Amino acid sequence: MSATEPNTDAVDEAADAPEQVDQQEASEQDVPDASDAAAAEPGVTPVELSELESVERPNEVGNLELLRGIELTVTVEVGRARMRVKDLLGLHEGSVVELDRPVGSPVDLLANGRTIARGEIVLVEDQLGIRVTGFSSDGDSG
Repeated sequence: MSATEPNTDAVDEAADAPEQVDQQEASEQDVPDASDAAAAEPGVTPVELSELESVERPNEVGNLELLRGIELTVTVEVGRARMRVKDLLGLHEGSVVELDRPVGSPVDLLANGRTIARGEIVLVEDQLGIRVTGFSSDGDSG
C-alpha cells in the first residue's frame, strides 16, 4: 500500500465488530452449568458435600495457655542517637553519646522489637530493673 492509498483494513474491522459481539453474546448464553459439564465428562462424578458441623472453640484462656511457655527477647530502650560512621568510629573509652531523651523520661520496654510498655529504671539489689508505668496502645515497632 502506498501513502496515497486509503487504509481500508480499519474500516473492514469496524464493520465486522458488531458480528463479533453478537457471536460472543450467543456463546455466553450457551455456556452449560458447571454441574452439567461435569456430568457430561466421562469419568467425572459430581460430589455433594455435607454441611460443616460447628465445633466449639476453646476459650481464650485455653489459647493463652499454649503461648505462656514461649520465650521472647525483651529489651529496655533508654534512648537513641543518630551518628555518622566517622563519629561512631571515633568513639573511645570515655566518649559521651547524647541520647534523644531527657533525664527522668520513661524508657521503652520492647518485646521482639515492638514497644509494649513504658517505665522507669529502678535498682533491684545490685541489678537494674524497670518499673512499668504504662502500656503501649499502638505497639509501635522500635
